[in-house]
Amino acid sequence: FEPLDEATRGMAKARITQSLSTWLGHRVTLEDLTVITESSTLEVEIRYRIAGTNDSRVMRFHRIGE
Repeated sequence: FEPLDEATRGMAKARITQSLSTWLGHRVTLEDLTVITESSTLEVEIRYRIAGTNDSRVMRFHRIGE
């Protein structure tokens, strides 16, 4: 229920980073995290590498608010 502004963007980025570190830190290496807020849309792109490999992958999430 938060407005999509810079504060929400920063909070989302911090929570995602913390969660990835806590739950998957021993399995993946976070290479880049991009969070974009525009109007009522939230876009997240996570670029990560499987630990111990050069296998880099990207996950994207897109959410449109109401």
